[in-house]
Amino acid sequence: MDRDETAVDGDGEHVQHILLAIDNFTRKVTLQVSEMLDSGRAMFKDLGAVFEDRLSR
Repeated sequence: MDRDETAVDGDGEHVQHILLAIDNFTRKVTLQVSEMLDSGRAMFKDLGAVFEDRLSR
């Protein structure tokens, strides 16, 4: 294996590392967004119940 082939192999490993980091970041952010959406949904449900309660008084 000459120097150029070694550099290409190293670049491939570097690219794989970057792709793995991107995938991990995407999974983490997706989970955080999902949790925020669930939290927001619950908050609006509670606010809707409070609003309906105040309207019925």
